Amino acid sequence: MTGCDDAALRELVRANPGQATFEEYALARDTICALAPCAILIFGVGRDTAVWSAANSGGDTRFLEDDERWIAEARHHHPEATIERVRYHTVRALAALSMRFPSLRRITGLPPDVHDGAWDVVLVDGPRGTRWHTPGRVASIAAAARFVRPGGFVLVHDCHRLVESRAADHFLGREHRVTQVGSMRKYAAPAHAAPITGVSDP
Repeated sequence: MTGCDDAALRELVRANPGQATFEEYALARDTICALAPCAILIFGVGRDTAVWSAANSGGDTRFLEDDERWIAEARHHHPEATIERVRYHTVRALAALSMRFPSLRRITGLPPDVHDGAWDVVLVDGPRGTRWHTPGRVASIAAAARFVRPGGFVLVHDCHRLVESRAADHFLGREHRVTQVGSMRKYAAPAHAAPITGVSDP
């Protein structure tokens, strides 16, 4: 079994109900497999960590996560994964303001080699965005628009939620949408990304 087989995705959906559907996972997996081995940046770690690493076998797969519990669990089950801890200075309740003002969507702790135009695929599946006081994904979506290389792709999960939907179209451009399956959207890299300022190390 390889990282591009359906069996791993079906097992993931079975063992992790209530997250992504098979079809949503498959859209991201197929995008990765079509380019692998390549450079992939993923916002968020979870029970799908091994799937993305396997799909990009031989490539550079990097995970960014702010939740220490998820980092600890992912490192326990997948010690081979490269996971960096970052911090978001945003709250979902201020999503509209964060989209307008770069200073309100700061991300700290980014490694220096996670930079503009370095990634073939960027998958945004974090940070948390279900409640008003959680960080929301304005910052990670805006960052994805900058970090993806020309000709690459950005995938944004949970676009059934208003914040993710609006932020994805705002920073990546509705005209760059390639497709949407369920709540997973795929965008071609935008020609001009919204600037991100205030991104720094802790």
